[in-house]
Formats: sequence, structure tokens, C-alpha cells
Amino acid sequence: MRESILLKLEVFSNRKYNKKKSARGIAMDYISVKEAAEKWGITGRMVNYHCAAGRIEGAQKIGNMWVVPKDAAKPADGRRKQAEKPTVVRRG
Repeated sequence: MRESILLKLEVFSNRKYNKKKSARGIAMDYISVKEAAEKWGITGRMVNYHCAAGRIEGAQKIGNMWVVPKDAAKPADGRRKQAEKPTVVRRG
């Protein structure tokens, strides 16, 4: 019984998206969309949107699931313009 549980745990830790894959000759660790969403503080739907739009470099689709490189940077939100800081001119 204990051996079967250990075997199941071993299979669980070796899921497709946790394996190192090569993207452009660089070995990467991948995380799920849910993990990336928690890491970046956005929803899983927004991570899917960024993956589909090609805004996350190295993201790959496996079946119907996106996987994101562990070290990928959070993409900028294209829906909002980043306001420039106003220049303060002091007279006097």
C-alpha cells in the first residue's frame, strides 16, 4: 500500500509542465497558468490572454493548457497607458 502511494507521488511530481524543456536551446522550468497568476497577482484568464497574444516569451501550449517559464517576467498591461510623470518647473 505504501509503495503504491509513493509511486503515485512520484508520477504526480513528474507532470509534463514541470519537466525541463528547451526553448531556443535554453533549458527552462515551467509553471502552470494558475501558479503564474498567483506569482504576478493577476487572474489566470489574464495570463492565458497574454500567452495567446505572445506577450510571454517562452510560453508554450501543451494540449489545451499553457505553461509559462518559471523566470518569465510579468508582461505590461496593454489596456492602460503608462502616464508620464509631469515635469515640475520651479520658478523663483
